[in-house]
Amino acid sequence: MPTTADETVAQDYILSNKLYDILKLLAIIIIPAVATFYVTIAAIWGLPSAEEVAATAVAISTLLGVIVKIGDKSYNESAGKFDGVVNISATPRGTQKVSLEVPGDPMDIVNKDQLTLKVNPPE
Repeated sequence: MPTTADETVAQDYILSNKLYDILKLLAIIIIPAVATFYVTIAAIWGLPSAEEVAATAVAISTLLGVIVKIGDKSYNESAGKFDGVVNISATPRGTQKVSLEVPGDPMDIVNKDQLTLKVNPPE
């Protein structure tokens, strides 16, 4: 059954864009940077538990990375990643008819730099 543009409005992925961005930032930048800073300063100033802090940071960062990857996979398999739908159907004359469906106001396309469209081939 072809997907319609209205069906792409519903969020059927597990992480919101904002949560995904925050977790990704924490996993790949903030936690490794803070851990590196602490381990470096601990070595210079003789602060305690540098190895434990580093190992904990790696564990947390890895866990967040797995969550981000699951969220990424969920998003890529969802209709939410699409801005609309291109429907292709055969006409009685044997030619192809192409129609574009976008949720909301079609003029919103004007404000986008790019579109991601789901293609529904003829049945």
